[in-house]
Amino acid sequence: MVGSARVDGEAGLVIELDTDWEPRDPPVGSVWRVGRRTRLAIGMLTCLLLVAVSARPVAPVPAFRLVESVPASPGDFYSLSGDQVFVVRSTPPARRSRIDAYSLPGGRHQWRALLPAQLYAYPAAATVGVILAEGTNPQQPRQVMALDAATGSVLWRLADAMVFDDTTSVGPRMLVFVAPSGGPRELRLLDTRSGATVWSRPLPAGTRAKVLASRRLVLRSADGSAQILDEDTARTLVSGRLDTDSYQSPLDDSPGFGALSAGDRLIVTYLLPHDVTGVSAYQMSTLDKLWSTEVGERVLNVADCLAVLCVSSDDNMIAVDPATGERRWATLRWIMGGGLGGLVQATNVPGEQDPDGRVVLLDPETGRLTLDLGDWSPLEPIIRGQPALLTTGRRGPLGTWVGALDRAGTAVRPVAFLPDAMRGTCEIDRTGRLYLACSDYDGPVDIWVGRPASDG
Repeated sequence: MVGSARVDGEAGLVIELDTDWEPRDPPVGSVWRVGRRTRLAIGMLTCLLLVAVSARPVAPVPAFRLVESVPASPGDFYSLSGDQVFVVRSTPPARRSRIDAYSLPGGRHQWRALLPAQLYAYPAAATVGVILAEGTNPQQPRQVMALDAATGSVLWRLADAMVFDDTTSVGPRMLVFVAPSGGPRELRLLDTRSGATVWSRPLPAGTRAKVLASRRLVLRSADGSAQILDEDTARTLVSGRLDTDSYQSPLDDSPGFGALSAGDRLIVTYLLPHDVTGVSAYQMSTLDKLWSTEVGERVLNVADCLAVLCVSSDDNMIAVDPATGERRWATLRWIMGGGLGGLVQATNVPGEQDPDGRVVLLDPETGRLTLDLGDWSPLEPIIRGQPALLTTGRRGPLGTWVGALDRAGTAVRPVAFLPDAMRGTCEIDRTGRLYLACSDYDGPVDIWVGRPASDG
């Protein structure tokens, strides 16, 4: 199906590829850098031909329509949030961040704000009407500032602070770590919009904290004593003891440590002598230790990969049984595992024969390769019950292909072509309407809207 929408005097395309066809590389020597209208026409013709030659049934996937282009420069950061897009840029020599807000789908410029030098904004909490800005220069005092997403006006600011929550999931309340020079450290839960303190709790030197799922917070002291708190109230849910690092540098004042929740278990990582890493599991409701194991070297990442725990260093990954701590399998080819549709998503160990950026799907029970995604990259976040979307930019007409992972996780089917969209620059937002924002080869940020998935 092909449709159009008028944007700055040019036609946008709605492109659906109802086939299992893969985009092919052009013959050596082919020249693909042609005019924008020609590229759009090539995409239209390609889709018509594909639909004409295929009658195979397909799973429902969304189609995309170009609705607007907003001004941007190379190196700008942009973020989608609901019916707004924010473009953030640094403006040398003052190095002040400038934020521009545009409404969607029309692209109307709403406001512009300048931040003090060394502050960087990320619209992580724009879904609750707030944009957060945080200091980026380690030589300068930390501070957090909140802006009104509707107007750009400053709502509040807090000195000597950093955002402690996962910045991609900040909600109506947010956790901050406050550490004035020479003063006491503490955690505070703030109302995201007003900045008012809901509760505060001292964090003595050597005490580490970690935010868990279901709005829980775990604290671990240097001596191993620990508490799990309700994040909304700071009420202690359970107390006990956790394994802790055998050595902690006095120069390391980080408030966090390695911990995650996996079902009803708390998983903790800690350093042992000679850079060996230990992993322990505890019953969440009691903090009773269930098992411990050593993984042999400094760990970069531990993730809940559903049937296993994925424990990654810089050159290997071990799959650990979350019930027993036993090793299920190990690989020297893949690292940084995470869950994706019941499978393990991982990336390659960089090397001369296997360049960085390759993504694969593995069977969590055996580690067997089920699908090599090649240069297809998943668009985060992936929401259960909705098709996992991926992008790639192969040689051919300048632009980006959008693909959908099948329900079995065994194949990626190209479903749309976005002319002029630069590979690796697309961002997705599913909080309201389905939007994609991608950098355009000609400079601006193109905004694509996805119509709901259908079988038609």
